[in-house]
Amino acid sequence: MPEFSIQQLSRITGNTRETVGKYLEKAPHKDGKKGAKLYESAKVLALRDFRNEEGPALSGQEAARQLSVARKQQIELEMEVLRKERIPLEVIAESDAAVFSNIAGLLKAHEGKLLDEILLADIFTELRQVGVKIRDGSDQR
Repeated sequence: MPEFSIQQLSRITGNTRETVGKYLEKAPHKDGKKGAKLYESAKVLALRDFRNEEGPALSGQEAARQLSVARKQQIELEMEVLRKERIPLEVIAESDAAVFSNIAGLLKAHEGKLLDEILLADIFTELRQVGVKIRDGSDQR
């Protein structure tokens, strides 16, 4: 029975050496020249469908289990949003844009002038209002 190295299997299957090596970590092998691991072709090809780069081919039951786990995670995320435990990214982005534009406006209005205590107080007030703006934005949705 012919034996192949990881590099040869990589060329045959079109997968990277890392992908082939990762999958064959626990497969039985013989030591070859220069530390190469040699695998029997029949055993290796029986272990894996090399067209699937993401790992071994899944059984129907395993695929269904992974799908149900993913659905459960999606439902939990949606429930967090509905209970307002998680703020949608759009609300955060809108709030950030508003705050940064307000601060930019304050700085542009004082262009060429020294930063005084009043301007700094206005900037910090704007920054303190971020939480309020986010809360208001998430309540409206």
